[in-house]
Amino acid sequence: MRRGLKRKILLYKLFEEEISKRDGYICKKCGSTELVHAHNIISKFDEMPYHGFILENGIMLCKSCREKAKKNKEDYKTDNLYDLINSSKYKVLEIFSKKKKIDR
Repeated sequence: MRRGLKRKILLYKLFEEEISKRDGYICKKCGSTELVHAHNIISKFDEMPYHGFILENGIMLCKSCREKAKKNKEDYKTDNLYDLINSSKYKVLEIFSKKKKIDR
């Protein structure tokens, strides 16, 4: 397995663990406990430090809500998801820009 892929898998596992703890292992959109997983609200992996796997960019969603979020359905738009976790894309981008400077 490529080193970069191993790193992404490890980062995702840590990301999912932190999001799960914060969100209580339930879907933040509908409250379901079935088939819940951590979801990157902004998911442009290669453009972001740590592949976007930071607490302020993640939300626990069930399979159904995750599919709606991926399709950018009305109530599942980026800003709506950030509101559910008291974050925003501006906050995330600010964190990413600080981390980019540190990583250089």
